[in-house]
Amino acid sequence: MTEQIYHGKELEYSDILLVPKYSQLDTRNAADTSFKLGKFSFNLPVVPSNMKTVIDIELCKQLDDNNYFYIMHRFDNVFETVQKLNDLNCNCVSVSIGVNRDSYDQLEAIILNKYRIDIITIDVAHGHHQKVGSMVRFVKKHFPDSIVIAGNVGTYDGFQFLEDAGADVIKVGIGSGVICTTRYKTGFGTPMFSTLLKISSHKTKAKIMADGGCKEFGDIAKALVAGADCVMAGSFFAGCIDSPAKHINGHKQYYGSTSYTQKRNKLNFVEGKQIEIDLAPEYNIRLREIEKALKSSISYAGCKDLSCLSNAEFIQLK
Repeated sequence: MTEQIYHGKELEYSDILLVPKYSQLDTRNAADTSFKLGKFSFNLPVVPSNMKTVIDIELCKQLDDNNYFYIMHRFDNVFETVQKLNDLNCNCVSVSIGVNRDSYDQLEAIILNKYRIDIITIDVAHGHHQKVGSMVRFVKKHFPDSIVIAGNVGTYDGFQFLEDAGADVIKVGIGSGVICTTRYKTGFGTPMFSTLLKISSHKTKAKIMADGGCKEFGDIAKALVAGADCVMAGSFFAGCIDSPAKHINGHKQYYGSTSYTQKRNKLNFVEGKQIEIDLAPEYNIRLREIEKALKSSISYAGCKDLSCLSNAEFIQLK
């Protein structure tokens, strides 16, 4: 892990730069960006956010066919989602659930019908919560062969709570997303780079998924340097021409899981907003762009794969 002591202000990705090292790679294309999770090996340590404006069933199948990590959102009927992904014969069936009674009911129906789930993401805004711990334990008991992802948390205490409950991967990030207003509405939040450094400084069994705060492709490398094993990003993909986000006048309407647009209930306090983002190329092109950027990051780090990014040095900008 990166062992550096930093003083003063807490750090976001934009507050640091990574320091280049001597490289012996013949070509950047030789850099290995693959990411292993359980029995799966994905092309990238990057997963599109599990939001309605970012992912749908068709894109899940496309990503799966091309060996990319995906997580379907939880805002359709989860039982029907699992049924469809099984019917599509996906290599990896990866879905999201909540923590309320309807989530238990849908999981019980999936158990009854003996559908396969390879990755289950327990997806709530505040993961350091009794309900999330209970759901992690339920899933680990009834889906013992599934990888469990849970979150979000912003502290090591929260991380340890979910790790102790049995989570295999824990989503780290509170209030850092482009469309998240938690830190403005509630005053709570944690800066991504510093938070990842603090959590990764402990010996953890669970993998760390950095969720939120990536505004440039280079922020993916910064997250990995800070100790993340993989990165979840929304805005990189919501703008893609083939994303589920609504296309209006050359822009895409991007909103998150806690926005009014998603909840459709003025009495429900929301911690997200809707924004318009520039139109981006198709998903498959965007993924190749990210892959090329990350291969260059590996080259600048003086290594051949993702493993050595955790030893890269960084400097704090004034």
